[in-house]
Amino acid sequence: ISKNSVRDSFLGVADSTPNPDNNAPVMTGGPAQTITLPATATLKVTATDDGLPKPGAGDRGGRVQGVRIRWFLYRGPGKVQFDPDSSPGVYGQPVTSETKVSFSVPGNYRIRAIAIDGALFSTYDTDVKVNPSTSAEKTH
Repeated sequence: ISKNSVRDSFLGVADSTPNPDNNAPVMTGGPAQTITLPATATLKVTATDDGLPKPGAGDRGGRVQGVRIRWFLYRGPGKVQFDPDSSPGVYGQPVTSETKVSFSVPGNYRIRAIAIDGALFSTYDTDVKVNPSTSAEKTH
């Protein structure tokens, strides 16, 4: 779990003077997966937060909207597509985000989910092994 100042536009509503009682969201998620192209991987995480900061105007001009989760490719040999790539903000209860991930090429991927509460963030990584298609089509 990281407690860092953030500069990403998704995370850009961070207050510049966070509440010292605030804790980053705590994330849980599923295990590593293995799929075979063209299948997709379905990944799911849940973030639980302490309720700080409260929703409202942030001191950087943005709005704190509760806990939000976004998915992205942390590492891997190809491109990925998420459906959906983020969750709406949820305040006062855990937020669960589920996404279907499609992969452009076989290989080993690390997919990262990031949860932000408006000031602090945490991450959860899931490894996905993508095997090549087992199609019977062969090129001669």
